[in-house]
Amino acid sequence: MEKETPLNIRADLGYTDEEVIQIIDKVTSKLSYKFTFGCYTYDDIKQEATIIALEGLDAYNPDMPLENFLWVHVKNRLCNLKRKKFIRLDKPCLNCPLK
Repeated sequence: MEKETPLNIRADLGYTDEEVIQIIDKVTSKLSYKFTFGCYTYDDIKQEATIIALEGLDAYNPDMPLENFLWVHVKNRLCNLKRKKFIRLDKPCLNCPLK
């Protein structure tokens, strides 16, 4: 019977649980302030980014650095989140030629 880790982090990553958590914290801390918008604060985005990073570990290829993989994965997913959730409160110009 295999020993499960507390967070169910894949054992073949080549990192300990503590190292994975430190890398996730480093990546999410750096990216979170760039993606705050509307009612989403730094802490909200950091929580979302942490969940995204943990979910992304299943797709990780151990041949590349974990930090680089998580940076790209989390950044792309946060871009998608912001695109999906961002609502413009200002109405577009009614006199614009590009209607």
